[in-house]
Amino acid sequence: MSQLDLKFTKHQTLALEQGRIRRNALIKEAKKATQVDSLFNSRPVYIYGPPGIGKTYLIEKYLNEYNVYFKTIPGTVSMYAFAIELAIIAYLRPNDKTVIVIDDCDKLLSNAENVNVMKKLFEGKPFEYAKRIRPADVDEEGTTSFEAIQSALNTEGVGFKIDTKNFHFIVTSNIRLPEENDVRKILIKNDGIPNKKYEMASHLSAIRSRCATKDLDMSSQEKWGNVAHVLLFDEGCPTIAKEQKVWLLKYMHSNFSDLKETSIRTAEKMADLMLSDPENYEDEWYNDFISKKGLY
Repeated sequence: MSQLDLKFTKHQTLALEQGRIRRNALIKEAKKATQVDSLFNSRPVYIYGPPGIGKTYLIEKYLNEYNVYFKTIPGTVSMYAFAIELAIIAYLRPNDKTVIVIDDCDKLLSNAENVNVMKKLFEGKPFEYAKRIRPADVDEEGTTSFEAIQSALNTEGVGFKIDTKNFHFIVTSNIRLPEENDVRKILIKNDGIPNKKYEMASHLSAIRSRCATKDLDMSSQEKWGNVAHVLLFDEGCPTIAKEQKVWLLKYMHSNFSDLKETSIRTAEKMADLMLSDPENYEDEWYNDFISKKGLY
C-alpha cells in the first residue's frame, strides 16, 4: 500500500460527506424513535433503509443508553415463531413495559394474512394468530415456554391471543412501505382492476398509516459513505489501523457494484481477513465478496 493509494479521490471524499449526512439523519431518527418520555405513548415506529446501514444497531444502542428494556426479534422468523416469542415476553413481564424491536420484517410482511395480523397489532389490539399449536414445538410441562404458550392460548385452544398493552414496537426494515398514491398508481396501471399486486400494496400501505414511518433511502455513493463514516469516525473495525481502513474502503468503493454485500458487516468481515491472512487477504476478498456474474 503506497501513500498514493491511501488518499481518497475527490469523488470518494464527496461520497464520504454524503454518507456523513445520511448517517446523521439515521442517528437522528434512531434517537427520536427511542425517546424515553414519549416511547410508550406513541405509534409503532417503522424505519426503512437499505440493508446493512446500521438501523437496528443504532436503535439497540440508544435503548441501551436510555436504560429501556427491549427484546429484539428477527423479522425473518415465521408468524408462528413470532407468536411464541411474544407469548414468552408477555408471560415473563406481564406488568412491565417492553420495547419489541423487529429486526428486518421481511417474512412477517410477506403475505396478506401476516400483514393483517400485524395491522391489528400496530393498532394496539391484542395479538391474535389462529394456528393450532404443534405438540413438537411445545417444550416439556413446567418449562417457561410451555407455561407461556398455555397462558396465551385462545379459549378454544387454537392459536394465540396475547395482551400487548405493555409493548411498544420499533421495526427496522429493508421493505419500503407504499404510500396511498403508490397504490392508486398500481390500480390505474391495471385499468382500474384490482389484482394481487394492488391488494398487497394496499395492505402494506395500511401498515404505513398505522406507524410513524421514516424512509431513509441511500444511493450507492451515500451507502458507501455511510460505511466509511462508521469505520473512520465511529470506531468501526477497531482491530485494524486507520491506513488499513482507508485501503479497505477504497477497495469497496472501486468494486461496489460487484460486491455481494455492501454493508458495515461486510467491512467487518473484510477487516477480519486482513488480520487472519495478511499475505492473501485481497484474494480472499475477491473470492468471498465479489459477485462473479458479469465479470467474464
